[in-house]
Amino acid sequence: MCRAGQHHAIGYDDQASAVHRSLALRCAQRIVVGIVNRHIHLPSSCRSRQQGSNSRATNAMAQLLQNRRSLVRRRSRTTHVRSTIGFQRRIRRMSPLMPPSAAPVDDPPSRLPAPPPALPSNAAWALFLDLDGTLCGYCDDPDAVALTPRLHGLLSRLAQRLQGAVCILSGRSAADLERLLAGLPLPRVAEHGGAGAAVRDAGYRAQLDAVETALRTIAAVHPGTWVERKPSSCVLHYRAAADRAECLEQVVPSLLPAQSELRLLRGLFVYEFAARGSDKGTALTAQMRQAPFAGRVPVAVGDDVTDEDAFTAAATLQGFGIAVGPRVSAAARFRLADADAVEDWIAGLVGEAHAPR
Repeated sequence: MCRAGQHHAIGYDDQASAVHRSLALRCAQRIVVGIVNRHIHLPSSCRSRQQGSNSRATNAMAQLLQNRRSLVRRRSRTTHVRSTIGFQRRIRRMSPLMPPSAAPVDDPPSRLPAPPPALPSNAAWALFLDLDGTLCGYCDDPDAVALTPRLHGLLSRLAQRLQGAVCILSGRSAADLERLLAGLPLPRVAEHGGAGAAVRDAGYRAQLDAVETALRTIAAVHPGTWVERKPSSCVLHYRAAADRAECLEQVVPSLLPAQSELRLLRGLFVYEFAARGSDKGTALTAQMRQAPFAGRVPVAVGDDVTDEDAFTAAATLQGFGIAVGPRVSAAARFRLADADAVEDWIAGLVGEAHAPR
């Protein structure tokens, strides 16, 4: 209860106590009068007036007690609600599943509808797909991630249906994408669209080297975290050290002001320093200017904060975004539950019945 509420309640109690004492005194007086009446035999009219007065006092006392009980019940309900809200807020602050660097998670998930279950009649979509958390589930070891054989075949068939207009937009390095997508003739954009920045700019490369040194120093004192250096970006992973999220949030962002050519991407259990001015949105826009994407409706699918740029760019070009998982999305129009749901959705796009899981 706020202080004003406490003062109000205290004032009410003081007033009630005064009334209680006054009524108690009056009742005591009337009890004495009643005893005297029984012995002196007052006239009936006097006794009637006395009984009416006693009845009014009794009713007033009953009303006072009822008011006090109502006040106690209101206080109890208010205290319970505030305690519950405070407890939930403390749990959310302490939860290792909601790191400060990640976007908030819906509880329950926002009610975005499912995406269209089939391609339009002219098959004029251009599909832009994230990899981790979208086509594949997350793993503590990123090297353990792989496409399922079924999904590999579905992507190949989807590319044929869309005449090659299926692009993988990922934060992974180009080498990782080559390994994971081996045999699939799909265009791919690595490192959130910033691949090649370090090769083009020596000053950028020097800043990235400085950040890598600082991140490795941080990782050395936070067990479970590790640093991944990509050609044009540097990442601190902490999925296996989610309990360190608050500590990391206090130190990692402070590295940014000294690096004018870098920007900080906060993802799910990652901090990534990448090229300023390059993101999945700029990458999608660039792809839409060239064949086989030009003239189509862009559809972006992803699960992470970094995919919001792609959703916004798709909407700007009269397309739409599909969020994956429970994360709150500011720009997506539709939602799929997880990577399994994405795979089933792609199966529907190519006309394959959902396989039982």
